[in-house]
Amino acid sequence: MDSTPRQAMTSTVQSGSIAGCLDSCAQARGLVGALTADQYAVAVSDHSSIGAHMRHCMDHFLCFFRGLEDEEINYDARDRNALLETDPQVFHDVARQVVDALIRLDGANLTRVVTIRQIPAPGCDAVRVTSTIDRELLFLMSHCIHHVAVVKVLARAMGVTLPADLGVAYSTVAWKNSTGNDKASG
Repeated sequence: MDSTPRQAMTSTVQSGSIAGCLDSCAQARGLVGALTADQYAVAVSDHSSIGAHMRHCMDHFLCFFRGLEDEEINYDARDRNALLETDPQVFHDVARQVVDALIRLDGANLTRVVTIRQIPAPGCDAVRVTSTIDRELLFLMSHCIHHVAVVKVLARAMGVTLPADLGVAYSTVAWKNSTGNDKASG
């Protein structure tokens, strides 16, 4: 898996949160690119398929962008598109749309307040809270990296070889770089 696209995509972006989202999407795209269509779509043991995890990530990005237009972001209103879950090409098409939307977002007022609507716990009604575009981008980046980490475990169980730094939190990378400790995780 080549890291060049990650570096190329983030080099022109000014916002750290957008750069993080672009990188997490690039990691997801690179991971999916290392899989066969069967590996993408099949569930491993009693876990969700890799495609289900990747669909889940893209759904969150799509909810974010739809919410910016609707002035309320609702992460519970996911599309749950079965094709996105089973067809790696559909994943790549949607991921490219997300990347393009992130690039277009560069230069926007990232401190703009947005409303988030979400069910906070089982049996509870949805709540509305305020956030900022920047904070939501940080959530999306972290959420995507978390799922890439989970998917990396599933892919390795299928015998797929992936880079060790794939799906590692950016704070962990920074800590490892500052301490010289390359053995720690999470």
